[in-house]
Amino acid sequence: MKILEEFKVYMNECLYQVIEKEHMESNVKETIDAKEWNAFCMHFIDSFAEEVSLLAIDYWRERNINGFEYSVGDEQ
Repeated sequence: MKILEEFKVYMNECLYQVIEKEHMESNVKETIDAKEWNAFCMHFIDSFAEEVSLLAIDYWRERNINGFEYSVGDEQ
């Protein structure tokens, strides 16, 4: 149970994105073969992570422009 609690704390301190095959199928309105999806994930795993990291950097740098406001003591 302690590991699960520590994991929940860790995940609350991170930005992350998971795209499941079913989610992609729903968005692109087509059925995706499981083997093709796995190959796709393996091929793009590093570039996806890099793109999301760059997006997070942009969001952070432009946080005030994009309407994010925070004062010390705020709880999100």
